[in-house]
Amino acid sequence: MSEPEPGALLAADHLATHARMQAAVRAASFRYVGWLLAFAALNVVYLTALGLLTDDGAVLWLTAAYLLCTAGLTVGFLSGLRLTPSGFSRRWVRALLSWAAVFAVVLVLGLLFFRGQPLFWFPASLLSAVPLVLGARAEARA
Repeated sequence: MSEPEPGALLAADHLATHARMQAAVRAASFRYVGWLLAFAALNVVYLTALGLLTDDGAVLWLTAAYLLCTAGLTVGFLSGLRLTPSGFSRRWVRALLSWAAVFAVVLVLGLLFFRGQPLFWFPASLLSAVPLVLGARAEARA
């Protein structure tokens, strides 16, 4: 038997490297997907609970807990990530800007006109999660 050609060995090495890199990028992508879905769930809980509260002090404590949970999610899911899939920035920014717009409208309308009315807050919380879920779906498909 003859030795394989150097070109064939080099090609096999390149294919193996490509497969490792692709797996690493896919693993990073799923951490971004996990963060988006966990953040969507956290927002549903926060906005629904906000709809049950009428006291400003309780709203401040709930908001502090929400911010701590957001920081925990971010550290847990996104710390140490250096890889991003192609087109990630565009999808990520679109999802977060869409969420921020819906979230701001829900907060302003809810706190001004629907304080203590869960019939507004629960559907609004689900609506605010939609951009994050769609962002997670787009990231999972990329």
